[in-house]
Amino acid sequence: METDDYSSHMKVAGVGIVITLVCTGLVLLHYLRISGRTGTIVIPAGNTYLGPAAAKPADQPPSEQSEPTLYHGRVYGYSFSAPQSVKLTALSDDTYDMYAVALPGTDPGSNVLIGLDPKADPKQNKRTYVQNWWKQFSGLKSIAGLEQFTNSRGLKGYKAKFVNTAGETPNLDVFFEVPKHPTYVIHLASGSLDPSVFEAIVNSVDWENK
Repeated sequence: METDDYSSHMKVAGVGIVITLVCTGLVLLHYLRISGRTGTIVIPAGNTYLGPAAAKPADQPPSEQSEPTLYHGRVYGYSFSAPQSVKLTALSDDTYDMYAVALPGTDPGSNVLIGLDPKADPKQNKRTYVQNWWKQFSGLKSIAGLEQFTNSRGLKGYKAKFVNTAGETPNLDVFFEVPKHPTYVIHLASGSLDPSVFEAIVNSVDWENK
């Protein structure tokens, strides 16, 4: 009987040893398979427990643009900046102190960028001035939109779209109130300028001694 019990224990022990060896082999095999990997446990924001994921190469900065040219009114105290690629010319009419975009084969007077109206009614609200501005011109028939804003220099202005007799709104017109000068209104028109270029010019408009 004791011999049978001993044999049974030996068989159980043998099976246990075999199972242990098999499990050990599987663990060793798994270790060998993953030993060459780095930890990549992903957590929010694309990081791993080993630190931030490798950053993507940064986009190359755009080529530096040339410094814009600063212009000053020859009669009145306004100023603005325009890219050097925009060729401007001062018009001889000092009443409105205008600058125009110089385009080959065209009259600069038909491409006025900026000027100043020195004869606005001081009793009239400037918003009303802008709303009624189109009535001076036979080629315009109404106003399509009006937006009040403040540019980066702190000047209060109005952006307006006027409808011509063809039912089109080809320009964006901008009017600025002038601090301490209720009869002055600075006026810009986008004309053929790229909208982003015109917006940059509008934001640069300033007045001396605000």
